[in-house]
Amino acid sequence: MPLFLAYCPDRIGPDVLETRLRVRSEHFQGFKQTVQEGHAEFGRGFRPHPDSHLFAPENLALLPEGVEPMAGSVMLLRYDTLEEAWDRVRRDVYWTANVWDHNRLILEQFCEPPPAGTVPGVEDAAGVGTGKA
Repeated sequence: MPLFLAYCPDRIGPDVLETRLRVRSEHFQGFKQTVQEGHAEFGRGFRPHPDSHLFAPENLALLPEGVEPMAGSVMLLRYDTLEEAWDRVRRDVYWTANVWDHNRLILEQFCEPPPAGTVPGVEDAAGVGTGKA
């Protein structure tokens, strides 16, 4: 099944962090279900640039203890088609609650690894970048 990268930056605005935190448990429940269905290999929030307004004291005060500022999410998804991967992204509460920036979100399919023996000097390139090499 093809592997897709979903790069999902958050919108920039005064209510985004509050909305992200309010719907976070629903997002986690949905992603857990996606993992159980075999359609997700990885997902995690990513940190904002150190100069981001998200590190301002008033924004840090909104975060529960132990929660870092987040500027978006990244997911590795497995679906048969790009359209199915888009359907999953658009069902996510971070999409429907307008946490993710719909105009900057990127969803792309990875290339398949080259067949064994086709990369000079590499016995099997299938595991390159997977931690399984």
